[in-house]
Amino acid sequence: MEKIIFVDGVDGSGKTQTIKELVKNFQKKPNTECRVVDQNFSKTYNSLLEIDKKYNTTSTVLTKFSYRYSRLNLALNELKESKGIGIFDRGLIHFISKSKIDKVNGELIDLFVKEFLENLSKKKILHVFLNPPFNIVIERLEKRNNPSDLDKDFTFLDKYYQIANDVFRNYPDLGDKIEIDTNIKSTREIVKIISSRSNLEF
Repeated sequence: MEKIIFVDGVDGSGKTQTIKELVKNFQKKPNTECRVVDQNFSKTYNSLLEIDKKYNTTSTVLTKFSYRYSRLNLALNELKESKGIGIFDRGLIHFISKSKIDKVNGELIDLFVKEFLENLSKKKILHVFLNPPFNIVIERLEKRNNPSDLDKDFTFLDKYYQIANDVFRNYPDLGDKIEIDTNIKSTREIVKIISSRSNLEF
């Protein structure tokens, strides 16, 4: 994989639309393969989730942490054999933020992140953090009428929003990263920004 783009942000930040537009533009480039992996892409990971449901194994923080890390590595291994561009729907910022919410030991998080990034040492990485104001996030979730949004815990969402912002700004050695306010930028403008930052021209 020549380029890996991690697209992170809270629910309602615009990840899905941004990724769709990125893929559409990448596909216009001749001889360019674009692969998207999301949090449920892997058959193996889905099998782990079924085991969780059966035996209730996600009751421990360490188990959830291990499964999140396994998901990242399964996705990475899937991409390693590909050429072109890989896009992660929720990447390291999500992994670190959820781990912090679960109060995983900071040294353990650092160890796993370091190991993961070492596997990408020859890759060109860009972390894209889509970050509109939180009140805009709530408005979007209320407007899109998605049944899964009706049960969202906005208090938890706000906590995730705050921690993800802190991770993006302060977590060391993540590599190249860019923050975009999707409330003031159109999807087309966002794609152009990502293109310019990642040295890719559409």
